[in-house]
Amino acid sequence: MPLINSSFTSLIRNPGGATLAEYLARRFTYHAPEAWMRLLALGRLELEGAVARGDERLREGMRLRFTVVLRGTRGAFGFPGAGTGSRTGLPA
Repeated sequence: MPLINSSFTSLIRNPGGATLAEYLARRFTYHAPEAWMRLLALGRLELEGAVARGDERLREGMRLRFTVVLRGTRGAFGFPGAGTGSRTGLPA
């Protein structure tokens, strides 16, 4: 199991009929859409307390949780953190 640095919780605002993957790419631009898809595949995002897939249709006020892994760790998924330039272990 990877060491958890922290997690961030956000309430969905103005989803505009988007799926979670679309919303992430539009709202949180510090990762490319492909990086968000990888994080979703790794189970690092939860929507309303359940592991998110990315294809969920969003509603105003839904709770989104994003788990961040410590830099320099290697998690259960073999997801490296060192030397990536990002706390999430993805290229910046």
